[in-house]
Amino acid sequence: MEDSHRRTRRFAAMILLSTAAALLMSCGSSDSSGTQTTAPSAATATTSTTVTTASAESPSTSATSSTASPTSTAPSAAGAISDADAHSVRELVSAYWERYNAYDADRAVSYLDESYRPVKEALVRQEIGRIKAFSVTLGVSENTPPVLKGPDEAEIHLNMKEPIGTREIAMKFARHGDAWTITYSEEVK
Repeated sequence: MEDSHRRTRRFAAMILLSTAAALLMSCGSSDSSGTQTTAPSAATATTSTTVTTASAESPSTSATSSTASPTSTAPSAAGAISDADAHSVRELVSAYWERYNAYDADRAVSYLDESYRPVKEALVRQEIGRIKAFSVTLGVSENTPPVLKGPDEAEIHLNMKEPIGTREIAMKFARHGDAWTITYSEEVK
């Protein structure tokens, strides 16, 4: 009888692990429009974000809470990013993934640029629902520092650990006045 219980528990554990693996794989799969999904897979339930911590403010208020003067946001060279802009981008990245970990889809979606939101909102909500169902938090660390890609465009690459390895996520941003918003968040193949 005890042997039967052990086999049943092992079978249930295998099913749970298979389901979790399928969930993690689907987080990086394409949606019906062929667009790559953004949500990273979970590393462990105890993993937390390691990017700069920021408060869970709206994107416009968190980006403007910087104490740097507006003139300090101008790039010094092509590809170079000012300290103030790099800080703002890192705050936005941190706030966005913190909202994922808090299963707060409304707030996470609020960080998306208005032009990107219609493309990504449903998928972000679906992915947050999936990680919430498994009580998972996501671990994010900076792979490359923020760089300017244009006068009001920035990009950063992140590492996302998962049980079967590490994935790289590229995020792009647009500046509107003093505020930055997310215009792209996809796995790098």
